[in-house]
Formats: sequence, C-alpha cells, structure tokens
Amino acid sequence: MRNLFFFISFHAALGEIELIPVKEGREINFPLRNFNSAELSDLSYITLKDDSGKFYFRGSVSNGRIDQHSSSEFMHSGNKLTRSNAQLSDEKKYVITYMATQEVEDEFEIVILQAPTVQIDKKFTGDYVTHSADPIFLATCTAVGGKPAQSTVEWSVRGRDMQLRKIPGAEGKNSADLKLPVEKEFLEDLFFVCHVQHEAVDNPISEDFVVPLKFKPFTPIFDIRSVVCSSDGSAIEQISVDCSDNREYQAKPSVTGYDITLPNNVMKSLKELTLTLYEMGIYETQSYSTAVLRCTTSNSIGKSTSASINLGDAYDEHCRSMGGASFNVLIVVIVLILIIIIVVGTLTWVFREQIKAKFAKEPVDYDPAEERSSITPPPNYPAARLNSGVSLVGGTLKRDNGGTLRSDSGNARLIVRDESDYVDTVDDRYADEEIHFDPRRTIPV
Repeated sequence: MRNLFFFISFHAALGEIELIPVKEGREINFPLRNFNSAELSDLSYITLKDDSGKFYFRGSVSNGRIDQHSSSEFMHSGNKLTRSNAQLSDEKKYVITYMATQEVEDEFEIVILQAPTVQIDKKFTGDYVTHSADPIFLATCTAVGGKPAQSTVEWSVRGRDMQLRKIPGAEGKNSADLKLPVEKEFLEDLFFVCHVQHEAVDNPISEDFVVPLKFKPFTPIFDIRSVVCSSDGSAIEQISVDCSDNREYQAKPSVTGYDITLPNNVMKSLKELTLTLYEMGIYETQSYSTAVLRCTTSNSIGKSTSASINLGDAYDEHCRSMGGASFNVLIVVIVLILIIIIVVGTLTWVFREQIKAKFAKEPVDYDPAEERSSITPPPNYPAARLNSGVSLVGGTLKRDNGGTLRSDSGNARLIVRDESDYVDTVDDRYADEEIHFDPRRTIPV
C-alpha cells in the first residue's frame, strides 16, 4: 500500500488475527462491532487488553451505547476505539471482548510502520567520470530496513534548470541501479536524487548523489586571422592563425595547453602564430595543396585536435583572385555606365514632350500704356537705324518719317511691341521678347 495519509485502517486477515498497520506517532484505531446486531443485543460491557492480560479499556454498554469507561488512553469514537501517538512499544496483540449472553472476542495485532533508511553505494572507479557513449554503472540505491519491508526505489537527475527528471529504467523494488551514458550535453558535475517510497512516510525519502565530471576539450576552433599576399597575388607572404578552446563548451578542467603543428611537423606551443611560408619550410606555390596547419588543445584529461587549415585553400581564397581583381572592377564600371546611359536615354525619349513643354517660353501679355522703363545708358554711340515695328527701351527714341525708330543713346534693350502701334506687321510670337542689340547695326543681334 502507498500514500497513506493520517492513519492506516486496512485489515489483512492472518488466521483469526486482524493486522492493523499504524504509522509511528499516528492514531491507533481498533474497529468495533455493531452493538445493535443480533449477537450483541444484550451487550453489557466491552474490554480491551493486550496479550499479557493488561487491560487498556473497560466500558459499560446500554441501549447500544458506551455509557462509562475506565480508560484515560483510549476514547470511544463512533464505531472504533482510538488512541493517539502510536509508539513501537504498542506493537503487540490485543483482544476486544464483548460481554453478552454469548461472549465474543476479536483479536488484533498492531504493526507499527517504520520507514527504511536510504543507502547509496558508489560503483564507478576513481574520483570522477568522463563523457562516454556507453552506459556507466554509477551507483546503487537501496532501501534498508523498514516495516513492512517492501519499498519502491527510483532515480532522478537534476538538470541545468534545477528541475528533477525521472531516469527511465532506473527504478525497482527495495533497490535500483543507476546506469546511463554520460553524454556530451553534460558539462557540469552530475546531480542525482534517489527517491524511496514507503508506507511509513507520506512523502518519498530522498537522498542526493553527486558524480564529479571531468572531460577533455571539445574540438578547438582554428581560424585564419589574416593572410598577406604578394603584390601580384602569386604567393602567400605571411599567414596569421588563432587556436582557441570551444567558446560554447569549455573543457572541465580548463584548457592548459595550446599547440600549432606546422606543415614541416614542427610544433609551436602558442595560441596565436604569425609566420612566413619560408619559416614553415614551404618554398613553392605548388606545395600549398599538401601543406596543412593543425591546432591541438589539452588539459589533464586529454587532448583534442582541430580540423586542418590547408594553405592551398587559403591561397585560393585570399591571393589567387587578386590578379583579375582590377579587370573585374573595370568591367563592372563599364557595365554600370552603359546601364545609366540606356536608362537616361529611355527616360528622355519617353518624356520628350513633357521636357519640351517645360523648357518652352510662355508668351507674356504686355500693356502698351505701361511706361517704358529706362536704364542708365552707356557712353554714346552713333545713332543706328532700326527696322520698323520695334521700339528701343532706354535712351532717346526717335521716329523717322519712313516709319523706323532710332536711338541716340547707344546700347539698350530692344522690346518688340504689339503690331497695332506700328505700320509694319510684327509676328505675335515675338511679342514682349527681350532682344539685346548693338546700336551700331541696323538689325537686332
């Protein structure tokens, strides 16, 4: 039976004796017969005594009820006799006697439930475990003692979020083995908890078990920091590399050694390295494809080696493309210029009417009554004869008998007037257009 809360009152018949399991410190409850039954119709009193003859309760009965009793330990409550705070000394046999025409006796045996103790035995060798894809026998958890003797044992693991998770298969009756592979997802010491469930306790008994974890470094990160190429891109002049522990999964214990192996198998105990290819024993570009660099990190548990850096790949990525870089840039520039020319030409053709209309000059109405504005004339020039139908703004304007105007003042702005002012017809499209002219000539310029 499991999860008994305030008292246990199940009855297991063993011959004519009824077992009453009781948790230590809880109530003892002896069940009573029905006083109104036919066999107890003339019941006068009842008694409770142990197997040594010691009386614990004596009470008189009338009308199916206990009127008086002589016990200070047991109380009559409904259909049972009750006493609190059960102790190990209470574990014995008892007899309840019903005094009627025919004497009736019921025998009981009190069993005080006792919780077991939890014992964990370490099974792995050494002071720690390391990562393993195969299951490692870590420990055995055993429920020792207890009454009754049967317990349920199971293991849980405490995750990085501090939550307990039951380990499948790590459970059993009275004992359970803890066997599991230590995957690489475990990065800290392993925290396990053994739980023992028993009838004597309301909640499982728990015992912690810590397994120290150590492991060699994960695969290190090996990067090229920089590559210096020759001016024509035909060779690598210098290369810089960096060897570092895995930034996400650091070793436990921490990395203590960094080694970079050169193509000539010379090992440099450095995290960062800058060398020329001559210092690495490489003298020809043809050797790049077979030349590699490797990085190794180590701690007290072991070492790990990175993927190699191939100098041929480094050359292809950083140097080989330099020779064609300028030509490629030139091609790109030419293509961009052609695209711009095509786009501008296309837009000009599509919007040609709008462009023509935008730059065309609008005719402006002119009021003949408006006084001619004058400007300060420059030094005098000889008078010039102008065609009829125009007027000269500025200076002194004179009309000849032949219908022409002339200016005695020199340079001025020539404004074409409305045709109604003059004898000769002037094309309307030239109305109000400003024309600069040289007064020494007879036509506008």
